Amino acid sequence: MKTIKYLGLKIQIIIFLIIICYNQSKSQEIHFSQVFNVPLFINAAQTGVFNTDYRISGIYRNQWKRIDVPYKTACLSFDINRKFLNDNIGIGGYFINDVSGNTNLEINNFYFSLSYFKYFNNHQVSVGIQPGFVTKQFDLENIFFGSQYDPITGEFSHEMPSNEEFLLNSIAHFDLNAGIFWRSNYGKYFPSAGFSIAHILKPVESFYEDSDNGRIPMKLNFTGNIGIPIKKFMNLKPLIYYSKSGNIQELISGTNISLLKYHENNKLSSIDFLGYIRSNALKNLDAFIVGAGINIMGLKATITWDLNISSLRKASNFNGAFEISIVYNGRLINKKTYVEPCFLQ
Repeated sequence: MKTIKYLGLKIQIIIFLIIICYNQSKSQEIHFSQVFNVPLFINAAQTGVFNTDYRISGIYRNQWKRIDVPYKTACLSFDINRKFLNDNIGIGGYFINDVSGNTNLEINNFYFSLSYFKYFNNHQVSVGIQPGFVTKQFDLENIFFGSQYDPITGEFSHEMPSNEEFLLNSIAHFDLNAGIFWRSNYGKYFPSAGFSIAHILKPVESFYEDSDNGRIPMKLNFTGNIGIPIKKFMNLKPLIYYSKSGNIQELISGTNISLLKYHENNKLSSIDFLGYIRSNALKNLDAFIVGAGINIMGLKATITWDLNISSLRKASNFNGAFEISIVYNGRLINKKTYVEPCFLQ
C-alpha cells in the first residue's frame, strides 16, 4: 500500500514538473537587472544613440544559484552610428544565450537592429526596428513521463515509450521588435524616455508539432531617466523601467550615483553606485538590486546583486541573481565629431 502511494506521489511530482517546464518554455521572458547596460535588448530605437562612434557591450547573469540548477544568461551586442543625408542612423545587433532548469532549456536570440534619428534644437528623437531569429531546445534525457515507469524494476526508463509522438525538443521562429526613444537637455538636466514593443507578430512558440497554441504575447517596455548634477563631482540619475507581457508585469525603479572626475582630454571617468527595487507593478516586492561600477576612458564595468525578498527568500537565502557587465564606447581614428544635444552615460 505504501509503495502504491509512493509511486502515485512520484508520478504526480514528475507530471507537475513537466507542466512547469512546458509552461516556462512558452512564457519565460529573459530579463536583466542592469537595464541601462542592455539598451538594444530594451529598445531598438536606442541603437547608435550615444556620444561616441561605436559601442561594444557584454553582460552575464546567474540567477537562483542557491535553488537547484541556476538560470544563466549572456548577452553580447555591438552598434555604431553614421551620418545619413542630414540625419543619423544606428546599425547594430545582439546575441543572447540563456540556459535554465533541469531540462537545460536553451534559448538563442539573434537580432539585427536599425534606427533613424533626428535633432530638433536640443531634442533628439529616434525610431528603431529589430528583426530577429529565436531558437529553443531542451534535453529530453532529463524528462520522464508516466508511461516510462517500469513496475518491474520500480524505476523510470527512457527505453520505455513516452507516448508523446508530437513533442519536439527544438523549435525556431522569426521575431520582430520596434520602438521610439527621446532625449534632451533642459539647462543642467538631461531627461530621456523610450517606449518599445517586442514580439509584434506574436509568433507561435510551442514544443508540440503542428500546434497553433502557445503564441507569445506582445511585450511593452517603457524606460525613463534624468541626469541631475548635484555638485561638480557628483551626478544623480533616477530611472524607471516598466514592462508588461500578458499577465506578467515588472517594475524597476531607483537611482545611480556617479562620483565624477574630468580629465584634460574631456573623457569622463567615474565611480558609480546604484540601488533599485524590482516589483510586480508595486504589488509584490521581488528584490533589492545593489551594485557598483567604474568608468575609465570609455570602458565601464558594473557588478550588481539581486537580494531576493519575495516568498522564495527562505529557499534562496536572499540570493536572487548576480550580474556583471562590460561596456566600451569608442571613437574612430580621424573621424570628424559632431555635437549632440545632451550627454548620457
